[in-house]
Amino acid sequence: MLVIGIKNGEYAMIGENIRIHIVKSKKHDLRLAIDAPKHLSIKRGECIEKSPKTVKKKFQRARIILN
Repeated sequence: MLVIGIKNGEYAMIGENIRIHIVKSKKHDLRLAIDAPKHLSIKRGECIEKSPKTVKKKFQRARIILN
């Protein structure tokens, strides 16, 4: 893993066709703008880490509480 420091308004490149812009950076709040080819999927880490089984269990629990 590479860790770099980038200021607001600056950007980093991944390869030749992915650019990550730092749009806003405050304590505990970071906003990124990502320019990448449309065929690449960009997802938040939380979305990837949630397995379908975990989501299904949470939905079932919510349904039991509502009934």
